[in-house]
Amino acid sequence: AFALKTSKRSVDVYPTLFIIQADILLHDVVFADISSLSAYPEQQEVLFDIGCAFKIHEVNFDHSKNIWIVHMKLTNEARS
Repeated sequence: AFALKTSKRSVDVYPTLFIIQADILLHDVVFADISSLSAYPEQQEVLFDIGCAFKIHEVNFDHSKNIWIVHMKLTNEARS
């Protein structure tokens, strides 16, 4: 996940952290861990195939960190 802190930010724009649950047993959904290729491997970056679909389970605003947190799950429903 990636959140950028800037000094000049519009009041309508906030950093957003996406927490994605992805089942490796979904054989018809393609995604890959690209952390080893990243300049920031600690961010645990994952690349998803075009057309992947996600179900949003929860969206919260963390007032202490001033960031939106979105909990999602990868699904194969778009390809069914």
